[in-house]
Amino acid sequence: MFNYFDLLPEPVRTRVISGKDFPFSQQLFWDAALENIDNEKHKNYIIERVISRGGLADFFYLLKIYERSEIVDAVKKSKVLDAKTVNFCSLYFDIPLKELHASSFYAE
Repeated sequence: MFNYFDLLPEPVRTRVISGKDFPFSQQLFWDAALENIDNEKHKNYIIERVISRGGLADFFYLLKIYERSEIVDAVKKSKVLDAKTVNFCSLYFDIPLKELHASSFYAE
């Protein structure tokens, strides 16, 4: 099976992420001061933003930093994800759609 992460440049795939390192694209967090974002304290915020707006490298880093169970819990609790992101999470993380919530903000 094809692994899309193989398309990432070598420096991205081999980057070692330490506890305070914030590897995500800065434009994802345009509304917050990056130095004030804590990977553990703001976990749900980071997961929601990366899953809904991030690129492949951001998603790769998300999977490196957080346990799958942490991501699944954050996605299940989220009320701000659009329908496309909810469907992606359902398929990628094998979560039944009935356990996820799409924001009515994105409804047509």
